[in-house]
Amino acid sequence: MLWPTHQYERWIHHCLLLWFCFAGIVRTSQPPQPSSQCTAGDCPKGRKDPGVLLMQLKPKLHRAESNKTDQAEDTKPSCCSRCGGRGWCSPVSRNCHQLQKKLYYEPCESHPPDAVTVGALDWSDEFDGAAIDTSSWALLEGEGPPSLQRYTSRRDNAFVENGTLKIVAKCEDLGSWKYSSARLTTNKLREWGPGHRIEVRARAPAGRGSWPAVWMLPSQGVHGSWPNSGEIDIMETTGCASSKVQAAVQTGAFNAAGKSQKGNHFYTTTSAWHLYTLDWLPGRLKWYVDGVSYFAFAPDVQNTAEWPFNEKFFLNLHVAVLEIDYVRVYELHEAHA
Repeated sequence: MLWPTHQYERWIHHCLLLWFCFAGIVRTSQPPQPSSQCTAGDCPKGRKDPGVLLMQLKPKLHRAESNKTDQAEDTKPSCCSRCGGRGWCSPVSRNCHQLQKKLYYEPCESHPPDAVTVGALDWSDEFDGAAIDTSSWALLEGEGPPSLQRYTSRRDNAFVENGTLKIVAKCEDLGSWKYSSARLTTNKLREWGPGHRIEVRARAPAGRGSWPAVWMLPSQGVHGSWPNSGEIDIMETTGCASSKVQAAVQTGAFNAAGKSQKGNHFYTTTSAWHLYTLDWLPGRLKWYVDGVSYFAFAPDVQNTAEWPFNEKFFLNLHVAVLEIDYVRVYELHEAHA
């Protein structure tokens, strides 16, 4: 496959450097760790449990139901009459807004139910075993963005215990790197394309120092290097903006490098449990939080520059503070009368 370009990696480096500058403590159930070897200023002062960021994946048996998502509201707040049925409105100021910038903003745009049928379970990981299932997940080794951190496959950074998968980032001295972390991927092991629903039930504990992300990259990169072959961000949030999650796509025509990427934010309490869902059908993608659709991508022009999503993609779990109940992939079909 073709990975993101050096230009994109440098852009990610700058973003993550800000993350590390504001990194803070997240308490976990882990026993106290040895003192951090980071140089002064790399780790926050007053840290009682040095250098642990946690991502957990835990099983929880829930069965997705057909058409459970996209429950449209019949009654809209009165201020929406001024917004032309688009965006959000404030019940306080009664002003219209393009994005839900505050938790109490009300949605003005109805998202009618997609006519879909959820089929058989294609794959899932319940993390019930004693170790990471290497038939489904690979742990990357090497330098990760930014250059301050290193991905490892050590048990210290990723392991299964008591029915959960834990991904841990630590502040420690590894020579050129000041942080260790892990990234799990299904690359070359599991892949999916149009005709699937991907569900991740997760929560992201509040606290600076986190950047949880569940995202997908193309297995083959048949349309060229990033972003031409596409990227799908199912869920992403940061510790510095822990009250919102975002969805996005990156394509040749729409991408962060050109400041033209397509996406949207959904404001919620990310430390609570939520079900993040991506419905992937031919010609359109749709994102949900707890059954509420907040972003859809279906370009009018279905060329590869705008829609490279007819190919197979693999799943990534990015190092962060994150707990996940389950990861499940279902077959998804258009419903026909």
